[in-house]
Amino acid sequence: MDVIELERFWVFEVGADVGTACVSVLAALSTDTFVAPLQLALCHFLFNILSIPLFYSFPRIRRLPLTLSAFIGRTTSKYKWFAVVFMLFVFLLGPLTLLALSIAGTEYVVTFVALFIISLIVWILLKTIHERRPDFLPEFTQNWNFLPKFMRSLRFWDELFTKFLTRSRKANETSGSANEKKKSDEESRV
Repeated sequence: MDVIELERFWVFEVGADVGTACVSVLAALSTDTFVAPLQLALCHFLFNILSIPLFYSFPRIRRLPLTLSAFIGRTTSKYKWFAVVFMLFVFLLGPLTLLALSIAGTEYVVTFVALFIISLIVWILLKTIHERRPDFLPEFTQNWNFLPKFMRSLRFWDELFTKFLTRSRKANETSGSANEKKKSDEESRV
């Protein structure tokens, strides 16, 4: 199968991002009240332009988004529902949570972000120690079995989503066949 490689695609993606940023600047300039739209478009433009030297110039930093996107791709190929859940969390629930916390107050945002960063650091440390020196950890933490199944494996969520979706599909098929039977009974009476 002739598919473009991830490293090559990333170059096209960065170019497309810069292109859309340029178009947003042009669109902002064409409005009557262009101050606020232009400010937003310039933020978008600068964000994309500054990401090029940051991510593309340094090979070690470049590996981060490529590794994460490869991980998401592999996970999605195994669990089809993962892409939808990932997009819901990243583009809907995450921003809504941060918006709600920012409305509640700065201390809530700081607490939430600090807890998230601490959890991420602990996870990275445990994962690194698991891979390099598992004997360094206490016995019960030498593998991830000390966590509940829903926290350590996507298989739990896969079974849950599969069960839910197959039940929904069966319910739709059952109601569909019942409606068809009802229609055929009504037609036979006429």
